Amino acid sequence: IQAAHIGIGISGKEGMQAVMSSDYAIAQFRFLAPLLLRHGRWSYHRVAKLVNYFFYKNLAFTLTQLWFQFYCGFSGQRLYDDYYQALYNVIFTSLPILILGMFDQDVDGQQALNTPQLYLAGPNNQSFNPLLFGAWLAYGVWHSLVIFFFPVYFYEASLGPDGTGTGIWSLGTVVFS
Repeated sequence: IQAAHIGIGISGKEGMQAVMSSDYAIAQFRFLAPLLLRHGRWSYHRVAKLVNYFFYKNLAFTLTQLWFQFYCGFSGQRLYDDYYQALYNVIFTSLPILILGMFDQDVDGQQALNTPQLYLAGPNNQSFNPLLFGAWLAYGVWHSLVIFFFPVYFYEASLGPDGTGTGIWSLGTVVFS
């Protein structure tokens, strides 16, 4: 248990020492296969998606503010209202991850048990590797460009004849949403 990444203790006649020093405790050895092949596989895929999504959403959100700084001459003007910045991580991190954690199962649990080869996706880094991570980062940059410049284009096109518009906060609300 001391050399493993995660300790699994099996309670039995030998006592509770292994259970007390483990991360997970199971009652019988037969529960080990479902723990590893089903829940371990699902957990790996969920954590890989979480890490990729975390960097993607923060990159897309932060770069829109960088693109805005080119428009305002790096004056420090904010694109978003303070409430948007405060609630961004609450709304766009907690809710999607809760839903992902509750409902994401790429394969049926019984299929994961019957096909142990599916477990190799984790050790082979099929859901989290530098190429996939780079793709998520590229999507974040691309989406930040689209999220910012499309509203700016239509915002500039909607200026009145005297050059007045609806204001910077309305642009920030459209870009945020």
